[in-house]
Amino acid sequence: WSSDVCSSDLNARLKLLNMALDDGREFLVQDRFTAADINVAYALILAQQIGLSEKFPFPDKTADYVDRMVSRDSYKKALEEEPPG
Repeated sequence: WSSDVCSSDLNARLKLLNMALDDGREFLVQDRFTAADINVAYALILAQQIGLSEKFPFPDKTADYVDRMVSRDSYKKALEEEPPG
C-alpha cells in the first residue's frame, strides 16, 4: 500500500461517513448508540490523536459526530478511569 492509496481510501471513507450523517442522525445505526458508533468513533478519535485529522480534515457532519461521541458521559468516565500512559 502506498501513502497515496491510503490517503485516497481515508478521504473516500470520510466522505461516505459524512453522507451517512447528512440526514441529521445522531448515531450510525437505528437512532441509538451501538457498537458501530464505538468502532467508528474510536478510529476518528485515534486519527485526531495522531494528527491525521490535520492532514485530512473531517467534514462538518463528521466533526460534529466526533464531538457528540466525546461529549457522552460514558466516554468521559472511561477516560477518567483509563490508566496513565
